[in-house]
Order: sequence, then C-alpha cells, then structure tokens
Amino acid sequence: MRKSILSFSVACAVALLTACGGSSNGESTTDGLLGKLDEQVQDFYAKSNAFAAIQQRVYQNEGDKDMDKARKLRDELLAAFDKLEVEKANYLDREIVTDVNEGVPMKVVSPFQVTNIELTNDTGKSLEFVDDPDEDRQKWLNAMKLENAVLTTTLMAEVELTEDVRGQRRGNIEHFIEFWALGEADSVLYTGYCRCQDLDYSQSYPAGTHFMLIAEVRDICNHPYNAPEEDFNYVCKTNKVQKLVLNWEVGTTAKVGAGTVPGELGLFELQGPVKKCTVINEWGNVVRTFDEKGFWLTHDGKKLSEVYPAGIERDEYGRIVKGLTDTEGNGEDYTYNKFGKVAKYNCHIYDSIEEDVYTYDDNGNLLKKHVEMGGMDAEEPYDETYTDIVTDEHGNWTSRKADGTVQKRKIEYYN
Repeated sequence: MRKSILSFSVACAVALLTACGGSSNGESTTDGLLGKLDEQVQDFYAKSNAFAAIQQRVYQNEGDKDMDKARKLRDELLAAFDKLEVEKANYLDREIVTDVNEGVPMKVVSPFQVTNIELTNDTGKSLEFVDDPDEDRQKWLNAMKLENAVLTTTLMAEVELTEDVRGQRRGNIEHFIEFWALGEADSVLYTGYCRCQDLDYSQSYPAGTHFMLIAEVRDICNHPYNAPEEDFNYVCKTNKVQKLVLNWEVGTTAKVGAGTVPGELGLFELQGPVKKCTVINEWGNVVRTFDEKGFWLTHDGKKLSEVYPAGIERDEYGRIVKGLTDTEGNGEDYTYNKFGKVAKYNCHIYDSIEEDVYTYDDNGNLLKKHVEMGGMDAEEPYDETYTDIVTDEHGNWTSRKADGTVQKRKIEYYN
C-alpha cells in the first residue's frame, strides 16, 4: 500500500473574471463530472460502507467469525481504492458546461475542467497512509482511514472581466466569487466559493482582466457510530453535476467625467499615464506605483492590502476613500473633488491626527494646502503654499518650493 494517496497537483496562476456569459464549449460533458468513473467510485463507497459497519460489530464482539469477515472486507476496500487510483487518471481534463449568472460582469474564457480527483477526509485534506513493517497491521490502519474517505474533485476555469469592478472591503465573504453546481432541471446540488489566489478583493480591476478560478466538489460520508448497517451511506453529489454557474455580487466602477483625473492619481497631485512616482526626501524616498487605469498599486513595495490590513473602502468609481491599519479604526480617509484630485486627507493613528484641506483654482491647479494637527504634541495650524514650480510634459510637478523648502520627485510613465 502506498505511503500517501496519489494526488495530481493543480498548478495554478490565478488572475480574475469578466461579465455576463454562458458556457464556452459545446463539447463539455453532460454525463456528470466523472462519467463512467462513477462506477468505480460507487463500488469503493459500497466497500467502505460494509467495512465501516463490520468494524463496529468487531469493536463490540471480537469473535473469529466477525474478524474473518472484517479482514475480507478490509482487503476488498483496499483493492477498490487501488483500482480507483488507477482509473481516475483517465478522467482528468474533462470539461463541464460553465455559465455566468445574469448581471455578473464576467465571461467564460475556458470552462471548468477537472484537474484533480482524490479521496480525502471530510474537510478535503489529503489522506496519509501509514508505512508499518507489520503488513497486516498496516492494512488495518490504512483501511480505517479509507472507511471515512470522500471523493473531492477539483476544477479550474479561466474568466475575463467585462466591466471595470471596484474593490470591496476585506472580510465580506458574501462578496467572494461563488459557484453553483447544478444537476438535472438546474437543481442546485452544491454551492461554494472559488479560490483565486491572485485576486485581492479590496482592489479594483479593469475590464479585460483574466483570472483562473478553482472550484471543489465533495461528496459526504455518513457512518454514524453504533448505528445499524442500513444507516451507513454516502451523499454522492459529484457525478450528478451537469453544469457550474458563477456568481459574484461585485459592484462595477462608474466612469469619471471628461477632464477628471482617473483612478487615484489625484490623491498625489498626479495625472497622465503615471507608472511610478518617487518622492525624494533627505530621510528616505517614498515610492508609489499605479496601474494603467491610474489606480494605486503599491506603497514602498507593499500592496494596499498590506498597507491597510484591516480593510479598504471604495467609492462608486473604485477609488479608495478609507484605509484601515487595524481593527480599532486607525487609518486614513480620502475625499475627492470634481477634478478627481484630493480635496481632503485625514490621518488618525490613536491620538496622532492630521487633516489636510486642499484649495484649487477654477482650472484644477493646486493653490495651497491647509494643515491642522491633533494630539498632545500638535503644531499650530498652517498653510503650505508653492512657488518655483517645475513641471514635465504631462503637467506633473517634479520640483517646487513649499514655503521655501525644495520638494522633488521623479515620475515614470507607461509608454
């Protein structure tokens, strides 16, 4: 017997989704996820039921008759497992019809495809068999692991976003990407959340973004302790699945008006196709990066979900309006004006408080920043005005004086 159950690894790079759509492949299977492999699965389950039932009788009465029968059923269960392990390799890569729920901003690029078929425990964890020098004892221990094993089928699909979507506050599990496994007459057999390791739900994503989604369908084992044999059964969902439907309760991003700075560039007095902005300071530079839609990606190499680990809130345009650094409410708030530029910034970390209010002319040019501090060692309020402003070809300042102090920054752009 193997030391551990064979597992076909799922190599995945994950990305994201797109809008309303249907199944993408008319040749996808309609005879269930497993097809004829289900015969081997049902044979394994029958052997498992019988072995589990005899085990209970053995515990209560260790007679030779029950022990002989238990040993025979044990060997049949191990043989059924070995046969299933061999046969399952022929059923990988099977496609299942994949749809997207109406109104969801994504489409299917590649339908769900079986990537792994494995017997696991009831939580989906791989079984690990013992390697005992006593062959008979090894068989007993391995069979006892198998008597509660269930089939877990892993599938992967590729989707594409059809609209810009805005980020969600972290922790709202009801807003994760969901899949519905449907049977005959579109009856719902199973629901679950897709895994998507490269998707950060707090971030906004533009239309056209691709993601790889992973779904798992798992049967259920019922072997109640001290129950009659007829009560032993499996709830077999897997091969009844005829279709998978994706659902995502995500908000799409509204479009900013003409002349409005897109994304979050306006928070940092930026415009145009900015890729990276480095503020040059004597005590250490500050580096921020942005995507091609102008949304803030990183701060000194950290993703926003790392900068604000307690959550991010966004407006209807997908722009950050609140970032929380902890669960006690500490963090930063942002307010935008009609130009898409920062109107007010508030930082509140315990008793250290700062609020900046920005004033612009009618053309959206910054005139001054009013700063008010709070806390025990707070400075008096003051205004910061700017002179000797040097700008680049995109109208972004690269050098200026703030009340006589020189400020510099370096800006890189997308081609």
